[in-house]
Formats: sequence, C-alpha cells, structure tokens
Amino acid sequence: MLNTLLHHAAYASLFLGIGAIVVYVLLRVVRVRSAKFQRSAWGTLWVASLFGGTVPVPVPVYETQIVAEGRAKFDERIGPDIALRSMPGSLGVVEESVTGHLLVENPRVKEEIVVEKIAKKFNWSILPFLVWGCGFLALIVRRGISHLLLLRVYSRTKTPDAETLAIWRSLGKTNRIPIRMTDQTGPAIVRTFRGLTLLIPESLWDELTPRLREGVLRHEWAHVLHGDTFLSPLVHYLAYLQWFNPLTWFVLRRYDEATEWYCDEYAYGSNENGHADLAETFLTIHQSTESLGLYLNSFARFRSIDRVERLENHHIHGKDGAMKKITLAGFLAILFACGI
Repeated sequence: MLNTLLHHAAYASLFLGIGAIVVYVLLRVVRVRSAKFQRSAWGTLWVASLFGGTVPVPVPVYETQIVAEGRAKFDERIGPDIALRSMPGSLGVVEESVTGHLLVENPRVKEEIVVEKIAKKFNWSILPFLVWGCGFLALIVRRGISHLLLLRVYSRTKTPDAETLAIWRSLGKTNRIPIRMTDQTGPAIVRTFRGLTLLIPESLWDELTPRLREGVLRHEWAHVLHGDTFLSPLVHYLAYLQWFNPLTWFVLRRYDEATEWYCDEYAYGSNENGHADLAETFLTIHQSTESLGLYLNSFARFRSIDRVERLENHHIHGKDGAMKKITLAGFLAILFACGI
C-alpha cells in the first residue's frame, strides 16, 4: 500500500513538472493575453496532475526479510504442535487472541501456548509519509491562523458611509455580501460565520477618490462573480498535498496571478486610463494599509507593477483571437488526456 501511494505521488509530481514547463512555454510563445484563459490553463494542469496521480496502478509488494524470518520461526516452533492438536481425535480449534497469544481449545484439554513475539524494527518506508504529514499540517495551521487574524479584525469593524454602500449596491446583486470598515486591513473578501464579508480599510478609503473607490469595489465583486471565494481556497488546499514539489508553488503562483489579472480586466479594462487608476490605487494601498498573511501576495510590490503593465498591454493589444484560443485549448486537451 505504501509503495503504491509513493508511486502515485511520484507520478503526479512528474506530470505536474512536465506539464508546467509545457504550459509556460506555450503561453510565452503564443503570447496569450487573456487572463481568463491563462487561469483556466493553469487550473486544468493542476486538475490533470491530481487526477493522474490517483489512477490505481498495480505495484508489486514483496515480503520483507523481517516478515519472512518471523513466519519461518513461527512455523518451526508452533507448527508441529498445531498439527498434532488439529488431528480428528482431538478436535482442536486454533485461534489468535488480541493479546498475541495462541489459544488451543479442546473438549478435554484447554491450555494456552504463548507465542514468542518477534521484535519489530522501525519501518523506514513510512518516513516520507511522516514528513509529508508534518508539512501538510503546518501549512493548514498557518492558513488557519491567518484566517483567525482576519476574523479578529472583523470583530472590530463598523458600518461604511452611505456613498460607499450606494456604489457597492450599484454593481449588481451585492446585498448578500455586507461591507465592513476596518482601521488598516484590506481590501479583501473573507468568509465569516455569517457568510462572505468585504473588508475595506478606512485609512485607504479616506485617500481614494470616488472613481478609485469604485474600481476597488468592482475588483472585489469580480472575485465573487468568478467564484474565487470558493475556487481559490480549494486550489490552495489541493496544492498543499504536493507541498514538497517546487513546481507546485510555481503553478499555484501562476494561477493566483491570472486570477488577479482576470479581476483587473473586469474592474479597469473598459477604461483607457484604467492602468493609471490601478497604479494609483496600489500606491495608496502600500502607504496606508497593512496586509495579513492570507492575502499578502496579492499586494506584493513586484506583482503590483506586473499587474499594471499587463493592464496597460491589455488596452494596447486588445483581446486574443479565436484561433489562438482554439489552438491552445487543443494542446491543453491533449495534455489532460496524457495525465489520465
């Protein structure tokens, strides 16, 4: 069983590595600009690697030397006695109790033969699973602590002003997601015991103009429309299963980047000066807010610059052609088929 699981993990990691290289090269060579398509590409690769890693591949498991020696020692000492007491005349019944003793019951004779226990050595084959379990648990605890910090901030929030509520409600069916104002934490959509809640830092809001405020709210609303409040945590938890593979974090980073680009296009893509609004918003965020670990990477300085540049290129070059998308989709379909 352990050997089979190790085989599956190795296969999934190998496929993810090869697939990451192929997808990265394709996106670079073909120059795909659509954030939605890139997000789908990295997500498809991730699903293919996980699905391929769970295919039941028969792996032969051979009897170890310790088990073989123990079996021979048992047959040598106890085997003849069992054969003698199992003759038709004695009608003996042999059972093994939970205490590790051999019980021989007979209508005339009832006795107990204690079987010498063979010292069991440490099974080094489980060591990789112990290391994997410790790493997986550490990542889960780290994410849980970050979420608890956000919930702690949520407990000290207050209601926003009427202008902010009016802008939020004008975006669509946003009534089911309330807005709460924090001191310096946000902007971010968090899941609380009452459902989704949008946290807006008051220190940021006081520095933004109404146009920039609308851009921030549109970006956060795009996360809800695209299902990121469910998909993003799910992808991260699945990525923790392969935390030992460096390419796992490469694919996860690319997925997160494409997710943010997709929301940037929704919030600022229709405005020719949207990249300037986004740059001004990032500058204000870095000066007036604090970021907690759960969404720190979204506002990293190097990622902010990259997001502004991509949004500017989106306005200059426009959208990808249908033929380009169809060609890349065909390559991804072949890659997915190879994974399964």
